Amino acid sequence: MMMAAGRLLLGLALSVLLGGAAQASSRPAASTQANSGHGAPTADIRILSARTYARDRVYYLDATARLRLDGKLENALNNGVSLTLSYDIRVVHPGPWWWFNNTVAAVHQRYRLRYRPLSQRYQVDNLNTGISSSYATLDGALAHIERLRRFPVLDQSLLPKGKVVVAEVRLHVDAADLPLPLRVRAYFNSAWRPSSAWYQCAFR
Repeated sequence: MMMAAGRLLLGLALSVLLGGAAQASSRPAASTQANSGHGAPTADIRILSARTYARDRVYYLDATARLRLDGKLENALNNGVSLTLSYDIRVVHPGPWWWFNNTVAAVHQRYRLRYRPLSQRYQVDNLNTGISSSYATLDGALAHIERLRRFPVLDQSLLPKGKVVVAEVRLHVDAADLPLPLRVRAYFNSAWRPSSAWYQCAFR
């Protein structure tokens, strides 16, 4: 049983790395991906804007990101590997140096992105709420993940009194959820776990 499982994982890794040419008929056309800007040499993940606001004694965060996958990740996705993308959000009281920052709270919004070859559609699963959405194109699926809206971050009662606090947010591909062969590769190659820089915004 263990040998069979090992052969299955090895076969999946080879399919992803070599391109899975035999499955081309069930995957999106390469020309479509090139026109949409995907399959680029490097992934492009950036937080473009973020803001916090209070409603009914709860602080929420809105964020807008730019999310583009590189050729390796897109090929893995189209060959059956699901990708987990995570917004990491932390509330910090800044110290004189970054290593003195005091983390008040840390929360995550996680999505699973996968391709369904039978329907030839992309599915986005919100792992926090369990709600799934389906899209005809990868652009549509990525656009859904790019817009984080009304995400609860912190109860107002937990905000430190008399201290300056800021929210920091980043978006990244979570390598911990990749299949084992790709997880090992991601450990040595950061291109398999691209991430935005931390984006900082003040509490209002």
